[in-house]
Amino acid sequence: MNIAVIGWGSLIWYPGSLLIKTRWFKNGPLLPIEFARISSGDRLTLVLFPGRKLQPTFWAISEFEEMGKARENLRIREGAKNTSPIHGYDKLNTRHGNIDSLVATQIKNWLRERNSLDGVIWAGFQTNWEVKRKTPFNAGEVVRYLQGLDNQDGAKEYIRNAPCEIRTEIRNSIERELGWNPNPLSRIIFEEEGS
Repeated sequence: MNIAVIGWGSLIWYPGSLLIKTRWFKNGPLLPIEFARISSGDRLTLVLFPGRKLQPTFWAISEFEEMGKARENLRIREGAKNTSPIHGYDKLNTRHGNIDSLVATQIKNWLRERNSLDGVIWAGFQTNWEVKRKTPFNAGEVVRYLQGLDNQDGAKEYIRNAPCEIRTEIRNSIERELGWNPNPLSRIIFEEEGS
């Protein structure tokens, strides 16, 4: 069973303990993602954000051929307590996790077009902004948050290293207001599917 791992954030440039047997391909499903989750080190990370503009994602094939083992490997890499935020979908229409309907449709259609794949997994984390910040999520509040960090290094590194193909409303504001443009030294060369 070939299981794809979909990525869009640090998984791409720092797979860590994620075991994959291919390089990253650039034609993953278009998904609604945004810099909207406050993660460790005060980083503002990319997560699924229903209602936002669809963005490109990337994928590689897991070294694991069983859905449970592939999800567990991604759980460990993401540092999740359990596999509930590690979502999955296979060609038998089995779902793993509470998946937003648009995300499910986008991934289901993408998977259907790939004869070589039997299933797909991804980190289904969502925004925690309003819980952590107690303010509305918008570009102005995000810029104020980043400006107010005592140490901006981790947040800046994450945003600058995110694939330059991902052009969200928040990223555009951060670039305009803070000058945190994509890092040209960390550009990733993605494979063409099938090459």
